[in-house]
Amino acid sequence: MQATRPLPWYPGPKLMPFDFKHDARREIKFLELIGQGLHSIVFRAEIDGQVYAVKLFRFIHPSMLVCPDFVEKGWVTIEQVIFQNDPFFSECRAYGRLKDAQSEHLAARCYGYVLLTAAQEAELDDRGCATSWDRRDATRGRPIRGIVKEYIPDGGGPPFTFDMLPRMKRDVRDLNALGIINWDIREDNYRCGRLVDFSQARTSPHMELDLHSALVPRNVVAECCVRDQACFDDMVQLWNEEHPAQRFWGYFLPDPVFGRRLRDRSRYRLSLKKSEGASLAAALYDWRPRARRPESRTTGEGAKGQRKRGRRATTPSKLSKRIRRSK
Repeated sequence: MQATRPLPWYPGPKLMPFDFKHDARREIKFLELIGQGLHSIVFRAEIDGQVYAVKLFRFIHPSMLVCPDFVEKGWVTIEQVIFQNDPFFSECRAYGRLKDAQSEHLAARCYGYVLLTAAQEAELDDRGCATSWDRRDATRGRPIRGIVKEYIPDGGGPPFTFDMLPRMKRDVRDLNALGIINWDIREDNYRCGRLVDFSQARTSPHMELDLHSALVPRNVVAECCVRDQACFDDMVQLWNEEHPAQRFWGYFLPDPVFGRRLRDRSRYRLSLKKSEGASLAAALYDWRPRARRPESRTTGEGAKGQRKRGRRATTPSKLSKRIRRSK
């Protein structure tokens, strides 16, 4: 089976297949195993003379992706669960949104997805990966799915430095503003200050980013929206403990450790979603494609008489009003 269409086949952003120079052969030379986790195995690989990081995904059972009651009681379909929460499709949707928004600089670059041939899978099986895919009857015979990413060698150095932290914070904020919650912001998911893992990402449209959902309570949606901010702050707190001479004070949310030292602690006792600085921008992102307006003739006012095309920007004052209404 060859990758020929964007995935997932579901409303929202999609990722295109990797563009092989030699489409008939589609050769991937797996050079070395560089990492593995609960959802995937990552290889340094060569394709068309270029070196990439190729992330190959296990087949995760839907019961591991959502509360089983949601499916058993008919609240969501299996397709919704898989296309929104399966690690492979989670990465496809997140990277698809970054490409659509021309914001690929917010993470390690992605070049598309691949489906391995039987020969490529057999090669990996010979290298000890035969039990790595968690296959079951429903996925038997399906090709191994992978995503081709920028290879960022760590050189034995740290995943980021102090000077990178301000930009990393902006990246998290901008990701959330695009309707993407990474969900797993931590030191191990960075290379040279760039996020490399979106296998648990929530990208709108998503059941956990829908403030009007009849299934997911609004307070749960709000907590999901601020998760990246809280996780980033936890990572910064750990950095500050390990680097007392290079403390970074750019927290998203009020620091509860600092708040315990103050006489008035009311600011630090609020839940995450109500904390000062908490942003619900991910749930407010309008993912629906805009209908193209018909061309209008130029009026007597010239260019000023024509309405500007594109999505109207939300001013800070309007955004704050929308956030208050959503709480």
